[in-house]
Amino acid sequence: VIFLPGAGHMPPDLSPFRSSLGDLTGLEAVQYPGWKRYIASDFSAKVFIDELVAEILARVPQGPIRIIGSSIGGHFAYSAALKLEAKGYELAGFCAIDSFMIVSSAPSAGWKGRALGETWGLISHFRIVEFSRLMRSKFWRAVLRSSRDRLPELARAFQASSRFLSAALLDPVFEDELSMRLLIREVAPWIASLDQNPVPLKAPATLIRTKYTAGDDKAWRRRCPTLEIYEIDGKHQ
Repeated sequence: VIFLPGAGHMPPDLSPFRSSLGDLTGLEAVQYPGWKRYIASDFSAKVFIDELVAEILARVPQGPIRIIGSSIGGHFAYSAALKLEAKGYELAGFCAIDSFMIVSSAPSAGWKGRALGETWGLISHFRIVEFSRLMRSKFWRAVLRSSRDRLPELARAFQASSRFLSAALLDPVFEDELSMRLLIREVAPWIASLDQNPVPLKAPATLIRTKYTAGDDKAWRRRCPTLEIYEIDGKHQ
């Protein structure tokens, strides 16, 4: 079982999903390459998917493959699954976790309300460390978004800059946000194009989602004719 995380890059700890020490189920998370790869001249969304498929096959060279994708990783998982099916590999299952449709790299509708809700949830439960990280994340996200289309150019220019490296070392959240912004900027138009003429996935498919992304069910059903949908409580995080 291969797990593709969201744009935040950090895969979760998957060890609790092993039933016992003797459980032979392989459950592995793929970590994305990060911002330095995203500003390379040869990088594109299609190249990225090809690299993910190569990584998956390196981990599962034979036998049935199951792919789970969380958030934006659900779109990567769907595209990788199509390529694996086209290559003749045995795809035993596909699962997307709250993977909402993306049409651009701009903030989605209602983002202010979601941000306030997330902030209040952390404050009201006295989760100070998480609140601090969230505030730093929002600050760096605003700074990076202000550069608009110049972000890749600026990232290349400052790649060897001591000031740039100091910011990354001082606050690792900065590097996480930079990687996220660059990745979303590159793949958002490509994700939107997937639904212009969606290719149906033959493998058994599951969508686990919150009520907030229920409006995307029809789009996912066009991608996955065998889709089963399960709604869970909570929000995207």
